[in-house]
Amino acid sequence: MHIFNKKSYRFLITALACAWFCVFLAKEIDLTRNDIGRHLKSGELIFEFIRTYPLDLIKSGIVNNNYFSYTYPDLPAINHQWGSGLILFIIEKISGFKGLSIFYIFLSLVTFFLFFKLSEKKSSFNIAILVSVLLIPLIADRNDINPAAFSYFFCALFYLILEKYKQGNISRKMLFVLPILGIIWVNMHVYFIIGILIVGAFLSGELISFFAGKENKLKDYFIIFFLVILSSLINPFGLKGVLSPLHIFKNYGYRIFEYQPLCFGEYFGAVNPNFLIFKVSFVILIISFILIITYNFQFFPTADLILSITLGVVACMDIKNFAVYGFFALPIISKNIQLGLGRKIELNSPRIKFYLFLFTIIALIFNIFRTDQYLSSYWKNIRLGIIPGNKMSARFFKTLNIQGPVLNNYDIGGYLIYYLYPEHRVFVDSRPTEYPESFFKDVYVPMLEDGDVFRYYEELYKINSIYFSYHGLAPWEQNFLIKCIHENVWVPVFADNYAIIFLKRNATNKPIIDEYEIPKDYFIIRQLNQ
Repeated sequence: MHIFNKKSYRFLITALACAWFCVFLAKEIDLTRNDIGRHLKSGELIFEFIRTYPLDLIKSGIVNNNYFSYTYPDLPAINHQWGSGLILFIIEKISGFKGLSIFYIFLSLVTFFLFFKLSEKKSSFNIAILVSVLLIPLIADRNDINPAAFSYFFCALFYLILEKYKQGNISRKMLFVLPILGIIWVNMHVYFIIGILIVGAFLSGELISFFAGKENKLKDYFIIFFLVILSSLINPFGLKGVLSPLHIFKNYGYRIFEYQPLCFGEYFGAVNPNFLIFKVSFVILIISFILIITYNFQFFPTADLILSITLGVVACMDIKNFAVYGFFALPIISKNIQLGLGRKIELNSPRIKFYLFLFTIIALIFNIFRTDQYLSSYWKNIRLGIIPGNKMSARFFKTLNIQGPVLNNYDIGGYLIYYLYPEHRVFVDSRPTEYPESFFKDVYVPMLEDGDVFRYYEELYKINSIYFSYHGLAPWEQNFLIKCIHENVWVPVFADNYAIIFLKRNATNKPIIDEYEIPKDYFIIRQLNQ
């Protein structure tokens, strides 16, 4: 067992953990199910605009209006991701979609490594790797390219700087980096609010120390808390932009799976191992705080408790927050185990190292090669860039110069924005905050369910084509497509693994229909439960 010397042992285990993390992220891009197309198009328009008007972004309307929609083009909107879109567009322009995938994996891996090293520093390497093995699938939950990756990186920097200052490992001057990062963050992603939460959590801890008569740095944390809030105001929307995250849990009038609470996904039978991982990790997190109360109460981490409770509750209420919870759970659980049991267990013996190495290998092999769709599929389909053939429907639409307006479904909006704008704007896209609640409740869903409602809005908007992604399981979308296939008014002219296009049977579309009409018997209709 002496072959497991300190350096080679740590390098090998860390490399395995990072490789496993990358397996989840090395995923081909399906633009029909991903918002990245909209972000790239937004970044392109912003890039072109600021070359001419660098100091007047609001004038463009790109960041403050529902710019890509023809149903509500002038509806006020807040695009916190405009900075992310700009960066992602530049990267894609230089290196293509493969370069975009590599950048996303690299940024995510750096973020994971920062949280991991902090976990190791505050506990031990062995504790940190054990907790990582549990949490990596949860941390990699949002594996599609998403501006949230920038937020995870800023979370790591905020937490690292504040933790190091608390321990006296960096100077007071380093705290003033946080407001600068805050200015960037608020213009990159809506999670900037978590930066304020992190500083506020550390401030609360110092406040308790102050009232308890203990040594504290209350003044420094209060100043930084104020400056970070102030820096958040430096965005195109001012105070309204800072307050916008408070409305994130409002009713949109449309059920979006990733915006639903954990109980919703479980109730409707969604298969996701991360549901169980989240619950197990949250129980471990609670137990770890109990251990500190029992054995080491004088070092109780108030800031970590506030972050754990807040992010845990937010993840329960909205499953798209699993990843940000997982990142913070990694160092917090590791630190708590060390504080609670650090003097009672020994994890540094050669025998323990060997068993930990063996456990890690078994865990990785089991999770990579298991048969369920959420893990084995990652291993079997490790590729970078866009899925081959993913753009065929857009090429068909553009080549034949099909006329709009287009009726599209929720999921494919970003795809159409990327490929068809500015010739065509979308009926709807995956930004529920950019459409009024009444639009989903009184227009979008009813027109897919009720033929009379559909005919009314078809005439109102002069709809000439229907362009749907059919991966979604919303019953009103599935039933609507079935009706379109059976009826004679709408004619399918294109279908592949990602999208289907119908044209209205009229004189304008007759030449295309005559050449490309797909016979009805081409389609096989199955019940969703079969």
